[in-house]
Amino acid sequence: MPRLAHRLLPALAATAVALASSAGCGPASTTTPTRSGAGAGSGLAPTPPDPARALPAILAASTLDGGPARAVAGPRGTVVILFASWCSHCRHELALLATLLPRHPGVGVIGLNYRPHEEYDQRGNAEAVRDFVAANAPWLVVVPADDTLFTAIGRPPKVPTMFVYDGAGQLVTTFDRRQRPPASEAELEAALAAIAP
Repeated sequence: MPRLAHRLLPALAATAVALASSAGCGPASTTTPTRSGAGAGSGLAPTPPDPARALPAILAASTLDGGPARAVAGPRGTVVILFASWCSHCRHELALLATLLPRHPGVGVIGLNYRPHEEYDQRGNAEAVRDFVAANAPWLVVVPADDTLFTAIGRPPKVPTMFVYDGAGQLVTTFDRRQRPPASEAELEAALAAIAP
């Protein structure tokens, strides 16, 4: 039996590492779902979340510094990235955006920070968000997402999740970690070129 354990332990460890690296940043599930829309609490079916319609709610929110998020929206489009300060994938995606944005003037970027993601496993807090942005993405305007805003974007359990809206506020592309790995530089370039050639 000890021989079997010596062969199984490395295989189990390799499997655990592979699963952890492919899972991405964030908990496997979100906090308890909330109901939104006209039917919330009334016994009627809730309005399903629709990231395609979420931009007006995002733009109506206040930034971490108390300013209006609406001021960040670009005339050619807006990228919204759900992130957490402790997330290495988020840091990478923000670095890609910083490289690509100068090629696409007129595109604004809003970072959404949902507190349960930020505080997942006691990894971060509001001060960590400010420090992260100052050190890694000083150009990023952060909107703290409450449950209503988080529900509006579909309650994505993994960060980063990115939404690309055109100048008219229409959702053009979503990079959702539930369905795929983070966007590559080529994919982000194509998404930005689609809204701001």
